[in-house]
Amino acid sequence: MSKKFLDLQDLILIKTSLEKVKMHVNEREDKSIFKWIKRESAVTISKCYKFPELKEPAEEMKEAIEREDYEKLKEILPDLINKVETKINEYYNSMQ
Repeated sequence: MSKKFLDLQDLILIKTSLEKVKMHVNEREDKSIFKWIKRESAVTISKCYKFPELKEPAEEMKEAIEREDYEKLKEILPDLINKVETKINEYYNSMQ
């Protein structure tokens, strides 16, 4: 397996995790959800650091989670998901 393929897999897992977090944030505005979000996104955020384009928004997401800031998280997630989708497309197209 090539490194590109493994990175593509990581990007797909990142996107799936971010989509789950986004769904929960949009459906529940309950402080108790942040404990789950923190646990769910810890690995996701660390995987984002592998990709320069994702590092800064991932750090912003981490800070929003620490501050339990729903509004900031709702603002960050769509942008981060779009950046991940762009990277997925780039990797997929370069492998064809």
